[in-house]
Amino acid sequence: MKLSLLIIFFSCDESPPSVQLIYPIDGMSLNEVTTLQAEAYDNDGNGKIVSVEFYVDGQLINPVITNPNNDGIWECPFNVSLWADGNEHNIFAKAYDYSNNAGQSNIVSVNIPEGIESSTNLYQPEYNEELVNISMPTFSWYGLINITEYDLQIFKFINLDEYDLFNSDLNSSPDFDQAFNYIVRDTLLANDGMVYFTIEDTLCSENSGFYWQIRSRTEIADSINYGAWSQPSIFKIMGPEGPNLAEPISGNDVIELPTFKWLNVPYALNYNIIISRTIYDNDMCNGNIDLCFDGNNAINDTITRVSGQFQEYIPPNQVTIESGKHYWKVRSRNGSNIWGEWSSPNVFYMQSPDQMNMIYPINGQRISNTNKPNFNWDSGESIEQYEFNLYSNLGYQKTIITDLDHFDMGMYDETLDTSTVYFCKVRGSNNTNTWSDWSEIIQFRITGPQAPNIFAPLENQVFTENDTLKFLWDEPDTSADSIQIQINYDNNSFKFDTIMTAEGNKLEFFDLQSRNFFYNQESYYRLRAKNSLGYWGAWSTCEIDIYGNIEHCGNIDYIQFYFRPETPNQLYPLETDEQDNLTELIAQPIYSWEVSFNYNDSDIDFKIQIADNQLFNPEDIIIDEIVSGNEFSTSFINFEDSQDRTLYWRIKTILTTSSFSDTVEGNWSDINLDNTVIDPASFRAIKPSSTNLQFPVNNMVITEDIQFSWQEIYGVDNYQILVSNSPYFNDDDIVLNNIIGESNLINPEFLNELTIGEYHWKVRGKSELGIWGDYSDSFSFYANKPDEVNLLYPNNQSFHYDLNLTDFITFEWDNNGVEQYHLEIINDKSNQIVFNDSSISTLNLSISLSNLGFGTHYWRVRGINNMGLWSDWSEVSLFWIPYILESVSIVDVPSQNFEISQYPITNEQYITFLNEAYHDSLEYIVIRDHYIKGYCSEAGDGEYEEQVFAKRATSNDIGEYNLPKIKWDSVLKLFYFEGSNQQLNFENHPMVFISWCGALGFAKHYNIDIPSKTEWEETASSFGWNDVELNNSNFNFLNSGDFWDNGTTPVNFYDNEIPYDIKDMLGNTCEWVINNSLDDSNTMCKGLSFKNLILDNIDNFPDSEIINGKTSVHQDIGFRIIKRY
Repeated sequence: MKLSLLIIFFSCDESPPSVQLIYPIDGMSLNEVTTLQAEAYDNDGNGKIVSVEFYVDGQLINPVITNPNNDGIWECPFNVSLWADGNEHNIFAKAYDYSNNAGQSNIVSVNIPEGIESSTNLYQPEYNEELVNISMPTFSWYGLINITEYDLQIFKFINLDEYDLFNSDLNSSPDFDQAFNYIVRDTLLANDGMVYFTIEDTLCSENSGFYWQIRSRTEIADSINYGAWSQPSIFKIMGPEGPNLAEPISGNDVIELPTFKWLNVPYALNYNIIISRTIYDNDMCNGNIDLCFDGNNAINDTITRVSGQFQEYIPPNQVTIESGKHYWKVRSRNGSNIWGEWSSPNVFYMQSPDQMNMIYPINGQRISNTNKPNFNWDSGESIEQYEFNLYSNLGYQKTIITDLDHFDMGMYDETLDTSTVYFCKVRGSNNTNTWSDWSEIIQFRITGPQAPNIFAPLENQVFTENDTLKFLWDEPDTSADSIQIQINYDNNSFKFDTIMTAEGNKLEFFDLQSRNFFYNQESYYRLRAKNSLGYWGAWSTCEIDIYGNIEHCGNIDYIQFYFRPETPNQLYPLETDEQDNLTELIAQPIYSWEVSFNYNDSDIDFKIQIADNQLFNPEDIIIDEIVSGNEFSTSFINFEDSQDRTLYWRIKTILTTSSFSDTVEGNWSDINLDNTVIDPASFRAIKPSSTNLQFPVNNMVITEDIQFSWQEIYGVDNYQILVSNSPYFNDDDIVLNNIIGESNLINPEFLNELTIGEYHWKVRGKSELGIWGDYSDSFSFYANKPDEVNLLYPNNQSFHYDLNLTDFITFEWDNNGVEQYHLEIINDKSNQIVFNDSSISTLNLSISLSNLGFGTHYWRVRGINNMGLWSDWSEVSLFWIPYILESVSIVDVPSQNFEISQYPITNEQYITFLNEAYHDSLEYIVIRDHYIKGYCSEAGDGEYEEQVFAKRATSNDIGEYNLPKIKWDSVLKLFYFEGSNQQLNFENHPMVFISWCGALGFAKHYNIDIPSKTEWEETASSFGWNDVELNNSNFNFLNSGDFWDNGTTPVNFYDNEIPYDIKDMLGNTCEWVINNSLDDSNTMCKGLSFKNLILDNIDNFPDSEIINGKTSVHQDIGFRIIKRY
């Protein structure tokens, strides 16, 4: 066994550790105190370096280093002043592992100059070092030669905030709250040149910051000399870190005394837990939680750490933690009696226990079975004790503190009386002494039993002399032993008052007429119950509110007693008449009867029943109505038959009571006075005769809307018409089955749309008494489609130049005998149906142009008759409506009734017109060699004579000028334009090589016009063109110097030069106008062009003009448009 022990502890590690001196480096000169540094590793990979020694010239330097710094470097202070002899010195290090194996480093040679004197440099604690779990630290500094005494000063910062401000250079004069002064004697004179001093005072008991410094001290004779203070240093003494709080989870609600739980922290021996007072929403500490922990804390306790991962704290039972918001935090204390940082505070919400609920009694309860109740309430969650409070309106007061969920007065001699209103409430508290809100206050009484519920008689029920009056009530309260019933209880002479046991629950009276305590018409009654304690409960006529208070006991429950009214005598119709002939009827009779007693008319009505069975079973009754007077007429709605039937009727009197507007009913007329049943009055309901059909006559062809008519029959209330596609009128062949109240059918609604072919029809009648007659003979007719519709307006191939987009166009057509039409309109340009309505009931319809679009349209109409047969479509008719001119700027001319385009019409705009018109079915644009022609009746040669609109100019036509020209794409079938000079851009140039007819054709295409001579001149004058300054920078004249000189320019080229709203009225192009004073073939242009020389002045402008033919085209004539209003 001993051998085994020796083997276990024997180490096999014989490898020395590796050590490397890394500072200073070889050949270095050391002029001041420094720190020697080495790296050391255990070569076996598993061991650990125990210590490192540093040597200078083979001499050990104290201290021996037993721990590396945070970076794993082994360091030793070196006071060079002890070796300052100007010679070379050798330095090396040794490292030792756990097996006491020693390894030596490299040797470094350094030069230390002669005469170096050290200053009082502080070494440890290092600057801003945190000393954990150390309350009495060791201070060290570089010693001075021949100095054996030092003054050591240590100052404690008032708090760590002051420390941090000083450390951040934000406060050079911090506040201290404690100072420590020591005289240190260096008696060791160690060869490392260091001074070590461990203080014996405890510097602090919690996390604190310190400031320290030293100076030399020498005594000569009787005087003391001091050296300068060293540079100060600062350090912290820190206790354990703040614990991580676990439970209760921050933000959670707590309903009972919680167990507080947190993670244990290293070095902790004790914990301090603080739980704040209740923090309200407006508390000033909500902005700074530290302020919430003041002297009024709910708990401030210190406990000893227990082993394990978690530490728990269970507060003493019944400690008071009020309901509301609370913060809590924990800190720990180590073996050096230093309290560490506080944890981050957590918050929890102490909830009051839920409000209690009284179970017994309930609010308003009237307790009738005892005067010593057992009070019960629900046992709330986490409730430790209850406070029950019982009191009355007369000063009675009783309070009970209990841990039970009930209070039984039966355990006491005390009783509650019946003359008092009592109140009770309860509340509970948990183990933190937090009380819940009081329960709802319960009001109750000690009283007699509740009055039984009366089942019969019903309130205000009517009784007659032959009835039995039964008083019935439900089983009374279990506490009841007696029932008292009173009838007409306020009358001294005629009243009924009896007390019976609670076991019975009914009382019967027969032969009511002989009972002197029943009054004619009205009698009143009430009940109440008594318990074994002798307490009477409230009368049945009383009301009890939700608080158990008795009120409105003056209420009266009535029954009514009447003599049964007289049975009427039936007069007509009866089974036979006075001659004993059987009464046979087709039409509804007037039912009549009589009574001999002279009733007030306002008090009497009659109930009449008519049935097809003398037993008057509910399913056999046809009429059941209440009527006034002695006569009645009616019509049958839900009764019919196809055979003659006997019908029965009876009548009885209904008397309305004067006091309560209730009713007393007499016997039916088919019941004798002794209540035996006799035969009721009856009559025979017979078939009506057959009708004769009138229209359509037999074998008639119908193309228009069909109408049916037939001969009216006496006594018939309804007619049934059948239309079939076969003469057999099978159910599957029926296309019309209508029941109507007239002898004609104007607008039949067929079950299915008819097809062209032969149909058959017949009619029968139903009498007012519900008996169907036989069908008429059937007629046939031939259903055909309506005639084709003839279109009236708009005329075929009509042009509507005067229409605007906001206008309506009215479509009209002839009547073809039907009442519903289908109008369809197709836009030629889009080839889309732009209007389609098949439900038109008129012969005309106005449609907004905005729904149709522009250009040529096709329209057609067809009609449908009421048999569902459509006519063929009408012939297609064409009409044309103007196009919409887009992207043209229009300017209103002051004091005139027109608007005019701001610029002349451009190449792009005219090309758009040509392409729209060329591809429109009704407009006429053709290409004749180099000319583009169309119709222009204004030229004087007839409406359909071709006239020149424009010319596709050739090079000869253009000559030396820079002009746009119209081109034709024969593949795409489209017009386009290009310039005569490919180096120039001709977009937005005015259109030239356009005739007057071509300008007018453009205008009519868009429902506008070109200006008259007068309108053009008024425009020029209105916008100041007669006062314009003439120069080449304002207008496009000959040799004006622009890019296109000579030729047209873009219409907005001179916009920046001319301030007027209307542009290019002078120069660029001359403009076509209307002048009706000339002959049909000539007209004029206004405004001069790029071919005119600019003059110092222009005589008669804007009245100057140039006469030309209406179909002539020119290099320099364009146009602008006008819109009148």
